[in-house]
Amino acid sequence: MPLTSSWRPAKSGVEGVYLGPTPTFEEWYDAWLTEALTKLTR
Repeated sequence: MPLTSSWRPAKSGVEGVYLGPTPTFEEWYDAWLTEALTKLTR
């Protein structure tokens, strides 16, 4: 399966995804990026 077929815009990918209480944007982004990379490299 080509990588592009599973790619989603970051904005719509974030909506509805609760990553837990992250008090700062940096912590939230780090958690989101880790999750996104996990899904892409599966």
